[in-house]
Parts: sequence; structure tokens; C-alpha cells
Amino acid sequence: MKISDLMQKYDFHDSSIQDIVLSSDTELIIYIELCNWRQAGYQANEPEIVNGYLSFSGVVNYHIVPSLHKFDYEILSVEIGQSLDSDDEQMKIVIRATEDVAIINIQASDVEWKEYE
Repeated sequence: MKISDLMQKYDFHDSSIQDIVLSSDTELIIYIELCNWRQAGYQANEPEIVNGYLSFSGVVNYHIVPSLHKFDYEILSVEIGQSLDSDDEQMKIVIRATEDVAIINIQASDVEWKEYE
């Protein structure tokens, strides 16, 4: 799905990034503890936190400023944008880093959210 479609389905604010793995030149995985209680349609009998990952394919650009080596950072905001030179969308994730904030920028053709236990 497109990044914009993902953003209409999920709210990542206050969730926690556990790890980021560049599995190939064009595939990126971001492991997240998702605040399930922030999701539309959440029911009180469901778990408040769920583990899952964002699987990006067709990654054209990915970088973190400043560079981070360990994770477990809170997501402060997520923004989307359109690439000027392709149909790919861009995702900007602002996270609370150790002493300041860091920004993760990803440009990809597709992304999927998958839960795991």
C-alpha cells in the first residue's frame, strides 16, 4: 500500500521504534511497539500495545539525522510527502532521541504493517 494509505489506517504517535533493519538495498523494516489504544476502533478488551513492523519495499532513499545506533525511541510525529521526481511517497518520522530529536526520512513505493507476537 502507499504510505498515505497506511497513515489513514494507523496512528503511530507515542509508539516506540525498537529497531530498524535495512534488509536489502530496496527493503527496510522498522520494528515498532504500536500504541494499539490510539487506533480507531480500539476495544477495551484488546491489548493496549501490539508488536509489529513496517515493511517498506522499493526504497529509494533512507536516512536518519542525527545517526543513531540503538533504538527504543518514542515517535513524536509522522508526516508524508510526495517525491518530486517519481510516484514514490516520502515518510518523515520525528522521534525523541536521547538528548534531542532525530528525523527518519524514507522514500519508498510501498509499505505494509504486520503484527507479530
